[in-house]
Amino acid sequence: MAPVDPQPTTSASHAGKNVKLAGPVKRYAVDIMIRWTDVNLQLVAGGKRTGKVQVELLAYDRDGHALNWEGETLAMILAPDMYAAIQHSGIPAHFQIDLPSDKNVFLETGVYDWETGRAGTLEIPIE
Repeated sequence: MAPVDPQPTTSASHAGKNVKLAGPVKRYAVDIMIRWTDVNLQLVAGGKRTGKVQVELLAYDRDGHALNWEGETLAMILAPDMYAAIQHSGIPAHFQIDLPSDKNVFLETGVYDWETGRAGTLEIPIE
């Protein structure tokens, strides 16, 4: 996770799904690498692998109020060469999210495997 450089202009639309986000913000790029062994990737016809994970970001303040959020479902159909590549590096997910720059923020990441019901989270404090 790192601030985007250069930062967007103040007139740019916000990154994230909170349409009510107001005040000064800083945009961050968040790259998540999901261990391929934690996702159920089923072998299907043609040697391809399929799987589906939900990846979410939730930013909140010290009182637990949601500030901004972002996420998506990654529905994967992986050719054998792509499957081999993620066995070395993992499954990538990339997001950009705007976070208030005038307060302490906690960013929670979450990954959910739709096939197995397994989930994992990680919290990152941002000051």
